[in-house]
Amino acid sequence: MFNRWSTDPAKDTRIAVDSTARALDINPESAFCLTIDGFAHNNLLRRMDIAGARYDEALRRNPNESLAWLLKGALHAFQDESATAVAAAEKARRLSPIDPFQYYYESLSATALLAGGQYTEALDFAECSLLRHDRHTSTLRAKITALHHLGRAQEASAAGLEILRRQPGFTVAGYLRDHPAGDHELGRRVATALRAAGIP
Repeated sequence: MFNRWSTDPAKDTRIAVDSTARALDINPESAFCLTIDGFAHNNLLRRMDIAGARYDEALRRNPNESLAWLLKGALHAFQDESATAVAAAEKARRLSPIDPFQYYYESLSATALLAGGQYTEALDFAECSLLRHDRHTSTLRAKITALHHLGRAQEASAAGLEILRRQPGFTVAGYLRDHPAGDHELGRRVATALRAAGIP
């Protein structure tokens, strides 16, 4: 919902969480269902504690669930736990090297690297991700953050214009309010970069 793709975030959040709960009622042993429920709690409800428990349970049931590793990496990145985030994202990519959603693996790998201040590597992953899927706002945010902290202000501003072209209502205040990283150092660094790139 923090990408602002919903016209009724509260309703869509309820539907998403209800759907994952029903999926777990049907198959409580499913690592994939646990992973998606964790995603809903992290990204929609900002309940990192529940999300972390879901990812851990998913990986207990299936240690090779690449999406659980990827989302666990994002969770740790949002909490400024960069080493754990990078390791989890790397494991996710190793487990699914030709995933049809490779752009997403690359995007969240960029986020993990941003948490550790590895801006050159983060930019490389963001650029690769955008070549596969150029409409993913999260990846554009990662690109702007990396460019800003690398001192490449003009390129960051161009990417900022691209976000505003795709989402005219996007604001830094909205990002900080809605994103799981909003209360953490990573979120503050992203916000600084977005403001410098011209996003209101």
